[in-house]
Amino acid sequence: MTRRSETTGLTCKVVYYGPGLAGKTANLRRLHARLATERRDPLAEHAPRRRPEAVFESLRLPLGEVRGVRLHFHLWSVPGRLPLREVRRRLLRGVDGIVFVADSAPDRLPAAVAVAEEMWRELAALKVDVARLPIVLQYNKRDLPDALPIETLESALNLDGRDSYPAVAETGEGVVETFRALGRQIFHVLDPGNAR
Repeated sequence: MTRRSETTGLTCKVVYYGPGLAGKTANLRRLHARLATERRDPLAEHAPRRRPEAVFESLRLPLGEVRGVRLHFHLWSVPGRLPLREVRRRLLRGVDGIVFVADSAPDRLPAAVAVAEEMWRELAALKVDVARLPIVLQYNKRDLPDALPIETLESALNLDGRDSYPAVAETGEGVVETFRALGRQIFHVLDPGNAR
């Protein structure tokens, strides 16, 4: 849900979605570490009162001025455990873009497929125009010796041909590239000249 304000400029909501332990928080930590100290807010942890085990993180990223508008991104990582669906649904409300993070380990593919299917159902229930919603896939943990081939991940998870990136979020490889790709898509959607 893009928010405009005379004082803060434009704030876009980005959700890092995916199964537990896929690397969503590692992405936020790497992006946080890249910010100059004077520009960075702390990485915040949240836990709903009724579900204290449903810890998730958020990060505010001030990106400076783009076309005369001060631009901020508010990044959220969803809790990946399957029973916490209602928390993930709440975080999807008003989203401007999604990074879907999948673990490349063979035994983690079923969980990635299940959570991806859940994401599409939730977006449909929220009546989100998914054709216009910026979504980028990240295939994380590419350094695993038994990492699935990219083609296998693509055929299981990327059914509508979205942009996708290999990554090793723990070392930072592919993290910025993934975020930049999503940012470009969000700018494209927000640009009034691109209205359909």
